[in-house]
Amino acid sequence: MGQESKSSKEILREQWQERLNTLIDNGLISEKAQSISLEDLEHLLDNPIDINKANAQDLRQIPFLTDFQIHQLIHHRTNRAGERLKLEDLKTIKSWDRATLLAVLPLLKSSENDSLAEKLNSPKEGKTKFNLLYSKEKRAEKEQYIGSPSALAVRFQYKKGNKINLFLGAEKNAYEPWRYQSHRGFDSYAYSLSLQNFLTMKKFVVGDFRISWAEGLCLNQGFRLMNYNTGGYMNRLSGISGLSEGRKFRGLAGQWRSGKLSLMAFASQRKLDGRIDNDGRIYNLSEMGLHRTAKDFERRKQVPLRTAGIQLSLELGKLNLSLHHLYYDFSKKYTLAKGTGASKIPELRDINNHYNSAISYSWYSRQGYVKLSGELARNKLGGIAYVQNSSMHFTNIGDVNLGFRYISPKYWAYHAQTKTHALRPNNEQGVRLAFTSRELLRNTELRTYLDLYKELKNFNNKTLQGGQTFGFTLNHKFSQRLNLEARLSIKKNTDELSRLRLGLRTKYQPNKSILFDTGISSSRANEQWGYLLYNKMYYQISNSIKLKTSVLYHDVANWSGRIYYYEPQLNYQYQPLFLYRKGYRLAMTLQGQISKHLYLSSKVSYHHFNHLSQNRTSFSLLLSIK
Repeated sequence: MGQESKSSKEILREQWQERLNTLIDNGLISEKAQSISLEDLEHLLDNPIDINKANAQDLRQIPFLTDFQIHQLIHHRTNRAGERLKLEDLKTIKSWDRATLLAVLPLLKSSENDSLAEKLNSPKEGKTKFNLLYSKEKRAEKEQYIGSPSALAVRFQYKKGNKINLFLGAEKNAYEPWRYQSHRGFDSYAYSLSLQNFLTMKKFVVGDFRISWAEGLCLNQGFRLMNYNTGGYMNRLSGISGLSEGRKFRGLAGQWRSGKLSLMAFASQRKLDGRIDNDGRIYNLSEMGLHRTAKDFERRKQVPLRTAGIQLSLELGKLNLSLHHLYYDFSKKYTLAKGTGASKIPELRDINNHYNSAISYSWYSRQGYVKLSGELARNKLGGIAYVQNSSMHFTNIGDVNLGFRYISPKYWAYHAQTKTHALRPNNEQGVRLAFTSRELLRNTELRTYLDLYKELKNFNNKTLQGGQTFGFTLNHKFSQRLNLEARLSIKKNTDELSRLRLGLRTKYQPNKSILFDTGISSSRANEQWGYLLYNKMYYQISNSIKLKTSVLYHDVANWSGRIYYYEPQLNYQYQPLFLYRKGYRLAMTLQGQISKHLYLSSKVSYHHFNHLSQNRTSFSLLLSIK
C-alpha cells in the first residue's frame, strides 16, 4: 500500500491493535494487558531502537520480528567489523523482506542516518512533549456513577538522547469524581525517571516501572505482543511512559553489567484495590483502577503490596543463563483469601508472604536457524512450573515454533504471565505449534497456530477441563492498491462450549490520498451467530490535515460471541469496542498540524443500540505540543 493516506506509524498501530484483538478474542490477554502493550508501542515510536547498538533483548520488543531475523541482524552487524549500519542496509540482510521493513521501520533508527545538525544538537538539547486528552460521553445505562461523564488525561515527557527520560502523568476516567469524601483531584498519577549509564549502573529507574524476566513464570509486567512463531524470552527493565494503572511497580530499580555478567534488582511498594474483612483477609484484589461508584471507592487503594526481586544473568556466547528470585507480601498484616486466578486450589488460600525462584536459559544455533529457550520455576509451596520453546527457520518455507508447558496445581505467582491458557499460569499442561511464512507463497503472509491444553487436577470431583485453540490468517497482496485478509479462529472446551470466529477484510487505495478498509466479521457461540459489517476510510486532505471515518453495523445475540473492533482513534485512546446485541455506530476523527510544534485532533462518535431508549455519544479532543 502507498504511505500517503496513512503514515507508517498509523499502519503499525493498526497492525499491533489487530493482533491484540486476536489475543483478546481467544482469552489470552486482558484489556489491561492490551493497554500496556499499546503504551509500549507509543514508547517505541518515541524512542526508536538503534540498529547499531541494540541487542537481542532490545529487538525482541518488536513483535513483527522473528528470532531468526533478530539473529541475522546482529550477525550481519558483527561481520561488518565495526562499520555502522544505515537503515537502507536492512534490506540486504537475510529474511528481512519488504513486508518486514514496512512493519518495523518506524520503530528503528540508525545514528549513521542522523544529520550533522542532529548529531551536534542531540547531546545538548532535550526533547519535550506535552499531551492533553479530554473526552466526554453520554450513556443510556442508568448506573450509580458518582462522577461526571468527562475524562481528562495529562502527559508530560522530557527526553535527552538515551540518557534521560522523564515522564509525568495524571488521569481521570469518565464517571470518576473530582471530589468524593476525602478524595480530591485526578484519580491516578504516574511518574518515572529513567537514567542510562548512571554511576555504576547501566540503567536506573525511580518511580513507576515494569519488569519482565525470561518466559514470565515469575515475573512479566510489560506485556509482550508475540508473533505466532516467536517465544517469549525477554529480560527487560523499563520506566513507564503511560497511564495504565495495572501491572507495574513503584519504587527503585537498577541494572548493572560487567563483562558477561549482568544484575537486575528492584524494590517496590504500592497499594492495590481490594476489600479487607475484619480478619484481615483480602478479597477482590484488582489493578483495574476504575473508581466510578461508591462501592469502587470502598475498595480503592486498600491493599498494600510490597515486592522485591533480583536477577543474575550470564552470557556465554550463544547461551544465556539467568537466575531469578521474587518476594512479595501484603505488609504482613493481611492474607490473600484466594490466589488470583487459582481460587479452586486449596493450598493457594490465605497467602501472606510468597516467593518464586527460577532458572532460565536461551540458546541460538551458530547460523540462527534454531533457537531454544526455557524456564523452570518453583514457589514457596513447592509448586513447579516449566516452559520450553523452540523456534526453527526453514529457508524458502518459513518459521516454526513448538512450545510445551507444565504448571503444577500448587504453582502460583501474582506477577506471572506466560504462554498459558489462563491469564495467570496455574494447574495446566499444554503444547503449542505455530507456523508463519512470507516465503511459501508470493505476496502472501500466512500465520497459523494450534494450542492444546488440559487441567492437571480438578478439585470439584469433575472431569478434567481442557480444550483446543486454532487460528489461521492469510494476507495476500494482489497489487499496490488491493490487499485481502482472511481469518479463522476456533476455541473449544471440554464442556463442549465452543466459539468460532471468521473474518474477511479488504484494503483498497484508489489514489495516493484515500484508502478504504472494508470487512465482515462473524462469531458463533452457544449455537448462536453474530456478525459485524464495517467500513473505515482514511483521507489525506492536505499535508497537515487527515480525516478518518468509521461506519459499522453489528448484530450479536450472545455475550460469549461478542466481537472486538478497532476503529480509528486518537493517540493514547486504547479501549477496544466490545460489540454486543444489535446496533450501528458512526465515528469521525480529524487530525491537524496547527504549527511546527502544535497538533490538534478531535473525534466524535454516535452509537445506537436497538434495545436502549437512548444512545451513546462521545467527543474527544487531543492537544499535543512537541
